[in-house]
Amino acid sequence: MGLAALAVTAVLVVQIVQVLVPPLALVVGLALLVDGAAYIFARLAGRPTAGLRFSGWLVRPFLWTGRLVAMAGSGWRPVRAQSVDQLLALSPPDFEKWTGQLLRHLGYRDVRVVGGRGDLGVDIRAVDPQGRTVGVQCKRYSDSRVSSRDMQHFYAMLFHHRLEHGIFVTTSTFTDAARGLARDHDIELFDREILARLL
Repeated sequence: MGLAALAVTAVLVVQIVQVLVPPLALVVGLALLVDGAAYIFARLAGRPTAGLRFSGWLVRPFLWTGRLVAMAGSGWRPVRAQSVDQLLALSPPDFEKWTGQLLRHLGYRDVRVVGGRGDLGVDIRAVDPQGRTVGVQCKRYSDSRVSSRDMQHFYAMLFHHRLEHGIFVTTSTFTDAARGLARDHDIELFDREILARLL
């Protein structure tokens, strides 16, 4: 192929690119805009965002910035503990905050501490690494063990909130009946021994 033919080919390629790139860029931009909006609405509704991860990475820095500003304005502070005894010394709200920090460290996303009056048995909501919605119950017990009645109530509340997975966290232990019920309903258990290993 001669130089003239190469030059003509190059001109044609440039013209084709000039024609195709703007519409493609518009389509991609609109797709990202729609996907980004879907990501934000899913976050607000507490729904899984696993299918929206690409645009999520574009939107997430703005969400993180907003969260940091909100936390700074509300006086938020990290809760620190280096032993189970120090966990027992925390107030119930601080123990829930510490558990939320632990879940973030373990790879959970969209972690929200919602415990308090009227929480209906769920202290924390999150999305696990598999994309499932998760409800967490926190019990800062020193002497009492988590009973089957506690577990029954928690499972009922998971069903009520339409959450896909449950985690029960306690600074104490679980009765055999509670463990059996958790096993039957695929509820993950974090007891004193497991917390001690994670600290």
